[in-house]
Amino acid sequence: MNNYLKKGMLALLGLCIVYSCSKDADEETPQVSNVSFTVEVSGDGNVITVTPTSTEGTSYSIDFGTSASDDILTTAGPGVSYTYPETVGTYTIVVTASAYGFDNGTATQEVTVVYVAPPPSPLEGRWVLLHEGGALGVGPSSTDFSWWSNALGDVVKRDCLFDDVYVFNADGSFQNIPGETTWVEPGFGNDPEGCAAPIAPWNGSNSSATWEYDEDAKTIRISGAGAYLGLFKIGESVEHASGATADESITYTDVSISEDGNTLTVIKVIADGGVFWRFKMAKEGSSGAELPQTDTDGDGIIDALDACPTVSGTGDGCPVVTAPEDAPATPTADASTVTSIFSDAYTDIASTFAPNWGQSTISTEETIAGNAVKKLVNFNFVGIDNVGGDAAGRISIAAVTHVTFDYWTPNGSTLKFKLVDYGSDGEWEAATNIEQMVTVTEAAPTETWTNVVIPISDFNTLSADGKIGQIIFDGGDGTQTFYIDNIYFY
Repeated sequence: MNNYLKKGMLALLGLCIVYSCSKDADEETPQVSNVSFTVEVSGDGNVITVTPTSTEGTSYSIDFGTSASDDILTTAGPGVSYTYPETVGTYTIVVTASAYGFDNGTATQEVTVVYVAPPPSPLEGRWVLLHEGGALGVGPSSTDFSWWSNALGDVVKRDCLFDDVYVFNADGSFQNIPGETTWVEPGFGNDPEGCAAPIAPWNGSNSSATWEYDEDAKTIRISGAGAYLGLFKIGESVEHASGATADESITYTDVSISEDGNTLTVIKVIADGGVFWRFKMAKEGSSGAELPQTDTDGDGIIDALDACPTVSGTGDGCPVVTAPEDAPATPTADASTVTSIFSDAYTDIASTFAPNWGQSTISTEETIAGNAVKKLVNFNFVGIDNVGGDAAGRISIAAVTHVTFDYWTPNGSTLKFKLVDYGSDGEWEAATNIEQMVTVTEAAPTETWTNVVIPISDFNTLSADGKIGQIIFDGGDGTQTFYIDNIYFY
C-alpha cells in the first residue's frame, strides 16, 4: 500500500508540473505601453530634440530617420538632440521603448525640418585700419591711450600700414594681406622706422589661420602663427622684436562693432596688464576706410595733408610767419654744473624730444645763425620723454637748483613748463609719479629771444629725493609757433 501511495503522489506531482509548464507557455508577455515623445526645434531650425515617455519603458532608442549612420541615439529618458543637414527635409522619427520583461513599444512621428541659415557674422569681410587720428593708441588703461596715438597725418605718412588688409572669411579662416610693404619699427631692424618689406611669419604667409568671435565675452581670437590685428609687433602678452617667435593665437578683448557694422574696435593688453593697445578698424569700402577729405580751415588743403589744419595757410597749409634771424645768447654757465637737455653749448644727455602723445604740435629742428633750435608749429604742448635715457641717468632734483631755456615766438601768448618726478628710483610709475606745472608767461614777448630761469624750489610739490623723467612745454591752442633752445638744469 505504501508503494501505491508513493506512486500516486509522484503521478499527481508530475501532472502538476506538466500543467504548470503548459500554462506559462500560453501566457502573453506584456508590451511597453503609452509610448510617445515630444519634438523641440532649436539652433538654425535643423537641431531636433526628442524627449520620449512611456508607462513601463526604462530605455529608448530614437531613429531620426535619415540615411546617415549616426542618426540612431539611445537614452534612459532625457531628451536627445540630433542635427539634421542644413536644408529643408521631412523625416520619420521612430522611438522604441524597452523594459525588462516587456516587449518593446514604439511611437512614430513625421517631422519637417526647415533650416534657416544664420545671418553672417558682422566681422565677415575685409578690414583696414580706420583712416582717422587715434586709430592706433596705447596707454595705461582700457580708457586711457595718452602715451601715443597716431595723428591724422600719419594715415598718409604710414600709408603702407593703413592699406594692410585683415580678412575674416565666412568659413572661419583668417588672412593678413600686408602687401609689398608695411610699417616696420627699429625693434625689427628698420631704423628709423618706416615702410619696409613685411617680416616673416607676419607677412600673410600662414594660409591656415582662423578666427573666432565670442559676442557675449566680447573677444576675438586669431589663431595661427603670424596672424594678427593692427600691429604685428603686438603679441599675446608682449611686444615682439627681431628674432621673436610668433604667437600661435592672440585674443583681443573689449570688442565693439558700430551699429552700421562698418567700424570695429578691439583692445590688446600686454606686459602683465600694464600696457593697453587699441586698434580701430574700418570695413573696406566704407567711408572710414578712405582718406577723409575734411578741410577744417578751408584753405583748400585737406586736413590729412595740412601741416596746420586749424589755421588757413598756403604751401604746406600753414600761414607764413616770421622766424628768428639770430640765435639766442650763448649760455655762460660752467659746464661742470650743467645737465643739458638741448643746447649747442653743452653735451646733451639722452632723451626723446616730442614723442607722439597725441599733440597737435609739429616739432622740427632748424639751424638759425649757425645754431640748432627746436621749432614748434601748431603748438598746444610738446614733451621730452625718458630724460637721462634710463633710471640711472635721470636728473636728481636734489642735485640742481634751477632750470632754464630760451624761447622766441611770433604769435604765442601763453607758455607753461612742467616737470614730472619719477620718484627716488627713477622708474616710470603712473600711480606714483608727481608732476607740477608753472606758468612762464601769459603775455609772451614776440619776435625776440627771451631767457627763462625757474628755481627748482618753484616746483614745491616734487619730492626732494625724486628724479625728473619727463619735461613738458604747454599752453598753446594749436595755432601758435614757438622756437626753443638751451634747455638745461644747473
